Amino acid sequence: MINYANQKTYPIDRNFSLAQINVRGLFHKLDQIRLLLHQHNFSVLGICETFLDNSKPDSLLTIPGYNMVRRDRLFRGGGGVVLYIKDSLQFENLPQISSLLDESITIRILPNVAKPFLISIIYRPPQSCISWKTSFFEYLELCQVTCNEIIL
Repeated sequence: MINYANQKTYPIDRNFSLAQINVRGLFHKLDQIRLLLHQHNFSVLGICETFLDNSKPDSLLTIPGYNMVRRDRLFRGGGGVVLYIKDSLQFENLPQISSLLDESITIRILPNVAKPFLISIIYRPPQSCISWKTSFFEYLELCQVTCNEIIL
């Protein structure tokens, strides 16, 4: 079951909405995620703690009407992040920024009439090292150099 109490929505304009949830295992909750996207029609949905690895190909995780960008935790179980981005949105994946934090995805949304802006989903594991903070500040600096508008 997905805990909707952690859901946050960030309206940017009438045609754009963003939500983030922590699912603690995406694969077995895909039907609920599909229903959530169908009911709320979010422009972008960020998901933390996907618990995915390379045993689950992208083809099993697709949702009609959305592009997916994922980043799995590589060296142990748990963690991981995914962004589902509406097909109608133009975006650019920015792996050079995301590489600064192990469990993050950063994309640049390229709207037709507004200025481009960055969206990032970041998961910081509870037992992360103190050096995570330094990496995070480096990450923020690179985001600011890349684009003035940032949503984390």
